Amino acid sequence: MNFSGVTISFFLNQNCLVSWFTECLEQLGYMMEKYGLEICQPSPKEALKEIAKQISDRDNSVRSAALNTIVAAYQIVGDQVYKFVGKVRAVIYCMHTE
Repeated sequence: MNFSGVTISFFLNQNCLVSWFTECLEQLGYMMEKYGLEICQPSPKEALKEIAKQISDRDNSVRSAALNTIVAAYQIVGDQVYKFVGKVRAVIYCMHTE
């Protein structure tokens, strides 16, 4: 009985964490659209690399939110965003063209 309660609690916590992380990425995209890439700290390049890594997350909502945030950055700086994100740019390029 305790084991299944722990398992259920674990999955509820994971769902809350995924939801929270998705909302954070969505808010970051909104803030980029409104204020520009200056909000990215320590630098836009480092921040966008970390955001782009989330595109490979196993949860679809996190992947979508990360991609939408990268698209918000793309709308601001254009193709320069591919230089910012580095190695994952091929994945982003393929998803962006779809």
